[in-house]
Amino acid sequence: MRQITCAGLLATATLAAALASAAAQDVTLRIADSLPVGHYTSTQGIQPWIKAIEERTGGAVKLDYYPASQLGQGKDLLALTQSGVTDIALIQPAYISEKLPLSGIVELPELFPSSCDGTKAYFQASAEGGILGDEEYGPNGVRLLFGAILSPYQLLTKAIPVETVDQLKGAKLRTGGGTQDLLVSKLGAVPVRVPGPEMYEAVSRGTADGVILPYASVITYDLQKLLGYTTVTSGFGTTVTAYMINEDKWKELSPEHQQILAETGYEASMALCAYIDAQADEALKKLEEAGVKRSEMPDAEKTKMSEVLGTAAGEWAAALDARGLPASDLLKAMKSGGTN
Repeated sequence: MRQITCAGLLATATLAAALASAAAQDVTLRIADSLPVGHYTSTQGIQPWIKAIEERTGGAVKLDYYPASQLGQGKDLLALTQSGVTDIALIQPAYISEKLPLSGIVELPELFPSSCDGTKAYFQASAEGGILGDEEYGPNGVRLLFGAILSPYQLLTKAIPVETVDQLKGAKLRTGGGTQDLLVSKLGAVPVRVPGPEMYEAVSRGTADGVILPYASVITYDLQKLLGYTTVTSGFGTTVTAYMINEDKWKELSPEHQQILAETGYEASMALCAYIDAQADEALKKLEEAGVKRSEMPDAEKTKMSEVLGTAAGEWAAALDARGLPASDLLKAMKSGGTN
């Protein structure tokens, strides 16, 4: 009887140890962004990604999602990730170009023909061994897990028909900072830095005469009712929705969980970029239905616009090269798909 009791106690102890070990591996991660509730990055990307992580880990890894600046403003999310206030966050280089200057490359004009082309190149450059991964994200203590390059940006104005380049001189155009400031200045316009959630008020009050955004984002921020004209080109760059994890938190995860987060992050990113590419034409139709007119530029003016914007990439790279940063090498890598 005593032997049975000891055996039972041993089995119970073994089971308890196993359960404790399993529980120790369970983890809940905080993920934060500054995008409005219902933004397509969330509905088509973040939420499916969270679901995939929980399914693939059998519920051992859960993500608590804090959208709409609940944990902090967009410009503060890198610092909040580094400090551990959040574990994963949307880090937009344009808001913190002084800390992530090389990442501004995605905003250069005519670099990517589509969201998915840009997203693939960005992931290559952001991985370990890639220029962005080694030169910017590693030193800042973060690692890319999920993200997508948005559709090529367009210039949308409240009252300027943009039939000539000269019409933009002195116009106040909303930017997110960084490389967009350079593009706007090259056009003779005035860059006005305004956070995404404040764009509607800025255009409504005349603080900004126009915005540079992908069509889908115009609808997301409900700006179509305020805008009158849009360009239809691929000349105004883009940006990236990059969600990064605190490197110390990453190292606390088991190798199995690391692999699942990385794999599902890339899969969700490719699904999001495919959605973005498919929605670009549909979004333009919605803008036109709302009364936004296409800007009609003569061929000579289109050429002039392209020439003006075409100098931006070289100037951007030269300025950063002079600071000892491998911007020209990164530009070559991104044009060849992100590989060094």
